[in-house]
Amino acid sequence: MAHELRHMKWWGWGYEDAEFRASHHPDFWPYAKSVLDIESDDFTRPEWSLESIELPEACADQPFLAKLRTCLAPCQITDDAKERVIHSYGKGFRDLFRLRRGIAAGAPDLIVYPESERDVCLTLRAAAERDIVLIPFGGGSNIAGCLERMDARRMCVSLDMRRMRRLLAVDRRSFTAQIEAGVFGPDLEEQLGAHGLTLGHFPDSFLHSTLGGWIATRSAGMQSDKYGKIEDMVIAVRMVTPEGVLQTRVVPKSSNGIDVNHLCIGSEGTLGVITEATMRVHARPESRQVRGYLFPEFEGGIEAMLECVRQECMPAMVRLNDPDKTALSLAFRPSASSFTKIASSLFKTYLRAKGFDQPRACLMLIALEGSPWRLPAVAASGSNLSKMWRGWPGSRCREVI
Repeated sequence: MAHELRHMKWWGWGYEDAEFRASHHPDFWPYAKSVLDIESDDFTRPEWSLESIELPEACADQPFLAKLRTCLAPCQITDDAKERVIHSYGKGFRDLFRLRRGIAAGAPDLIVYPESERDVCLTLRAAAERDIVLIPFGGGSNIAGCLERMDARRMCVSLDMRRMRRLLAVDRRSFTAQIEAGVFGPDLEEQLGAHGLTLGHFPDSFLHSTLGGWIATRSAGMQSDKYGKIEDMVIAVRMVTPEGVLQTRVVPKSSNGIDVNHLCIGSEGTLGVITEATMRVHARPESRQVRGYLFPEFEGGIEAMLECVRQECMPAMVRLNDPDKTALSLAFRPSASSFTKIASSLFKTYLRAKGFDQPRACLMLIALEGSPWRLPAVAASGSNLSKMWRGWPGSRCREVI
């Protein structure tokens, strides 16, 4: 597998070697200053140091640790300070605010890396026997406070699932795949891609989140218009609970009783640890087009989406930005050549002449997918969208990408 098992940096989003370079986005800082009403450019970039973190002393339950050491390899158990900090919180604003100020009261006492469902069962059983808190951890991108320990009196263990990332089986006849829950988005798509398949689930956290995390948080992706949300993709799950392994059946639909899958989906790790799922997958599209449309106002974009539904002409993705997000996207564009700058200036002049008020304009991005034999029809569908939307009284939609 090409993807490394790396953690995100503890003080922010992305890997440690990823950083924002303002020089690559020359319009961003002037835009931010105008919106935030900031005049000064005199900012110093703080250096985040692990030594500044007030890390609580680790609580060690010796009988629990002894049990783990008889079942797991030494490399699967750690109380390293940096690991504890990484597993303290998610990536919400409140989480990063505390970490950047040296506060890590939510740090677990121990991190365990299971490599099989057996490892999860043994760890959970030992934790239940000793009344130890166990928190499932995927990519660490949670923004709802689900990774934070709430009881400082009991030992807390972070169960990091990233080593359970195999594609176990593929059924091309039924278009299903059996997958371990710790696999990250890019890794999963790479493994499915070898079979000409895709899950079709692309949340904003795609690079740094796992299948188990998507299921546990009832995730939605950018292509939910075509493929559905994560609950529409789950056929069956395996979840380890303190009472044993819960396994649902691999059947398309169930017509009796409570849908147990939906007790697991969105459970946020409170009922057990999802170790595996059988998912509905799709043939990977051979062709893909992304287009952008500019609307004079947000309401016009909403009406355009409704018209797509009425005309049964839904793209694989429809993403409508409000005026603020549209302005931010335009300001965040990378550096352009002199020719591109001139072309952009002429285009803005053209839009103003057509009655577009940039502070109120809204950008819609759509994605069209298909195979080569269908691509002309797909492309025509995209062209017809522009014609259809422009045909409304006062709509004045313009294709810009």
